[in-house]
Amino acid sequence: MRLDRVRDLLETAFAWERWEALLREHPPVVERPHARPHPVFTDIVYPFDYGYVPGTSSGDGDAVDVVIGSRPDLGLVGLIVTFDHQKRDYEIKLLWGTTPAEVYTAVGFFHFDRRRFEGVPALRWPMRDLWRKAEGA
Repeated sequence: MRLDRVRDLLETAFAWERWEALLREHPPVVERPHARPHPVFTDIVYPFDYGYVPGTSSGDGDAVDVVIGSRPDLGLVGLIVTFDHQKRDYEIKLLWGTTPAEVYTAVGFFHFDRRRFEGVPALRWPMRDLWRKAEGA
């Protein structure tokens, strides 16, 4: 299935409120801090805190991944659907507390080396609304 089709499905069918509540009850754990390299692919440096949601399980058996932004008050703003070319699988990366600029950074990060990953965002609200929320308007 193409990534853009997956994104379209998730924007309308994803259980945003349920995941928001889960993340508030079980805050994400930082596994890879900002500006630190990936433990295996050391040429990849994370431009944000990256971790997982404790007590969850994704398709690969690991916990659900999460990009952790600087504004937890924004809550769950979206997710990125990724395709890992080495594992040949799809995953979601939740976007928790990410500002609009951090969303753009995360999307760029998962597109940086398309031989490894590709990703498309599925946002909970239109980007213009996220900008307004982030600016307090």
